[in-house]
Amino acid sequence: MVENSTEQFKVAQKIKEQFQSRFEVLINLDTEEHFIGTMFPDMVFVDKKTKTPLFIIEIKKNGRIAACMNAWKAATKIPATLYIIVPQLELQNAKSIATVTGVNARFGYYTLDKNGDVLAVTFE
Repeated sequence: MVENSTEQFKVAQKIKEQFQSRFEVLINLDTEEHFIGTMFPDMVFVDKKTKTPLFIIEIKKNGRIAACMNAWKAATKIPATLYIIVPQLELQNAKSIATVTGVNARFGYYTLDKNGDVLAVTFE
């Protein structure tokens, strides 16, 4: 369970605000109830009409990036596009880890203001 005041939770809320008009946004940070195969990603974007999962979002930073990618690499075929969202300063490192581990993912990054509030989340 992730506390509402954590950086990960704040990033998830910002992403939800950006996309909830276009997708059904399911968040697994407080309780793990939405799964893809045997995995419980931080967020799942679902097509509002077909109820098909389209995008999987993992929000990670620091030492948790590599473990996250290894877990998704070991997962069976993923029926949606995996996005790894990291702090802006960790983006190049995350991309390098993906290359080394062989995980098929897209990336995004977030920036924080001096108070720790999320300024923006950018998807590449």
